[in-house]
Amino acid sequence: MKYKIFIIIFLLIGWAGVIFYASNKTSTESNKASKNLIKSSLVISIKITNKLNITDIDIREQNINKIVEEINYPLRKCAHATVYFVLAILIFILLKIIGLRRSLIILFTIVFCFLFSITDEYHQTFVEERTGQFSDCLIDTTGSFIGVSIMCLIFRKKSK
Repeated sequence: MKYKIFIIIFLLIGWAGVIFYASNKTSTESNKASKNLIKSSLVISIKITNKLNITDIDIREQNINKIVEEINYPLRKCAHATVYFVLAILIFILLKIIGLRRSLIILFTIVFCFLFSITDEYHQTFVEERTGQFSDCLIDTTGSFIGVSIMCLIFRKKSK
């Protein structure tokens, strides 16, 4: 049991480090990285679906760039929720291994994720070109709530 706790704590600290690292990038760096990831994923997906005759999408640079511009913002917000979804799952598992009651696990996990999100947004106010946004805290907390909900469903099915 101790090794499980050690592994989860290691993963949890590592994941918090990933969040900190991502928040430490300037707005320009972060935006460029996400647009490049979206663009390469989009081009690959379109080439595959065009080749399979599922789609017939024009992949000229200007068309791809237009699509990337349209979906970049919502996908970045989904990334916020996803990162905290993972954080919540790690915290949930740790507290479950420790043996807390489910109601306390739920409460502690969501409160911790919310507080961590606030400190992360505050941290961003010290990074060039970045701002802290409370709306991102709400998105992060929503991601953690979804993670906790899924873990509750999993453990409810497991206990039956």
